Amino acid sequence: MVSMGKRIQRLRKERELTQEQAAEALGVTAAAVSKWETDAACPDVAMLAPLARLLKVTVDDLLDFRPVLAPEEIPTLLAESRRLFEEKRTGEARESAQVLLREYPGDLWLRFHTASLFMAYLTSTKDETEVREQGRQAAELLEQCRESDQQELRDASCFMLANLYNMLEDPDRAMKAAEELPQPELNTRLVRANILLEKGEIKAAEREQQLGLYSAGRDVCLHLMGLAAIADRSGEPEQGLALLDKALAVDELLEMERVGGMESSLRFLRASKLCTLGRLEEARQELERYVDTVLHLADVAGGSMRQGSGLYSCTELRPAAVSREFFLNTIRGALEEGAEFQPLRGTPAWDGLLERLEEKKQ
Repeated sequence: MVSMGKRIQRLRKERELTQEQAAEALGVTAAAVSKWETDAACPDVAMLAPLARLLKVTVDDLLDFRPVLAPEEIPTLLAESRRLFEEKRTGEARESAQVLLREYPGDLWLRFHTASLFMAYLTSTKDETEVREQGRQAAELLEQCRESDQQELRDASCFMLANLYNMLEDPDRAMKAAEELPQPELNTRLVRANILLEKGEIKAAEREQQLGLYSAGRDVCLHLMGLAAIADRSGEPEQGLALLDKALAVDELLEMERVGGMESSLRFLRASKLCTLGRLEEARQELERYVDTVLHLADVAGGSMRQGSGLYSCTELRPAAVSREFFLNTIRGALEEGAEFQPLRGTPAWDGLLERLEEKKQ
């Protein structure tokens, strides 16, 4: 970050003024200007406006005050908080982010990304009180974003709030947030794609269609997963298993693994259900496929954007925000804590799965 002194010096030189000329115009000594520019002293508050006028900038420019950050700056500034979360220092991680929020109190996108970070690392602690406090702080930030006059931010915040409140076992608030989400009767992405095609913007049209295809496939899989959960609650586990099979077929048909897809979640649920049904050998095989999938995802966790392929060649892939090690620890934790996997624990096959996850961290 450029110091105030260096900023004054740069602006003075851009105006082709000597230190003596600047000092004379401001009614101070050349030595005072020199001290400002070397950061040995700061201009008096009463001097800021005259100095800004002389240098033909605003006082905000002079002080490098910005009410909001550029979008590309936010991940870098939240990096320290992310590091502390990775080290399971959750209280320090949240305080680090709060310091930044106090510095930019009007930046709603910063609040949104901070809430996203808090949600991504909800599993960074096993302390239920800490989890709920972190969830509460994330919800508070998203509630502030929910009042934004930017529809994109408002909708994204409501979507995250609906999921967060449901996770925090507050279904009434979750439903209220969900009801604020837009319910379009038409597929606007499809309309945009057709317009772009008519304009001759082939690549842009293709990208819209690809994003629409993935979105539709994801929604189909999520609905099938939801129906599988309903079947379980209704005492029909075999029906639930069949619905998960259909979701996996959709994921494969639409090549969704090329952009992350739903395969890992579906295979975890399927393995869990097979264990519950006592079909242990099938469950073991399904867990092998599950680990294959998560190890592939671990290769891009915490990395940079990359290009899709196949049906999604015009789309960019955003990897998991957490580090590979944290991602793999979370996967291992889910396996070790799942009561339904108890019959498989301690077997050579089970130990082999955990070893594969550990080896990937290296």
